[in-house]
Amino acid sequence: MKITYVERIVAGMPAHELEQVKKLCRRSTGETFKAFLKHTCIVGYRGGKAVSMCVVSRTSPNKHFDNETNGQIVPYLYNFICDYKYKKNRISLDLMTYVKGYIAAMYGGASPINLDVEVENINAQNFFIKNGFVESTRYIVGDNKEYIGFTLRAPCSI
Repeated sequence: MKITYVERIVAGMPAHELEQVKKLCRRSTGETFKAFLKHTCIVGYRGGKAVSMCVVSRTSPNKHFDNETNGQIVPYLYNFICDYKYKKNRISLDLMTYVKGYIAAMYGGASPINLDVEVENINAQNFFIKNGFVESTRYIVGDNKEYIGFTLRAPCSI
């Protein structure tokens, strides 16, 4: 069954879509869905059920990447989540391909992409490395969690 993607500004998401996103986030990460209202949430649906999602913003929250200087807009991904039940269907790769195309279309055809991964999340690190991302920074936030910042330096294009 094919995955259908929907792009919505978080503040404008219909209640039933927002509820599906919240359930997917809880089911897959055990955490509550958090996103800024002005950011774009890309949701993948399969058979009417949310099975993957990613939120895209115009910059990282702390502007901690070297390529975010002089007001340069560098898309930042967070909440990149896929339902584990569909892992064998390669929905993570499908979502990444869609997100790269979305960013290429929205940011003028070519743009680097930044994202962060918790140091303990080896599976996510390996996934993003396989998809062209390279480690670009490390930092610790107030909750004493260490994160690795990854950047897709090669411009994505459609």
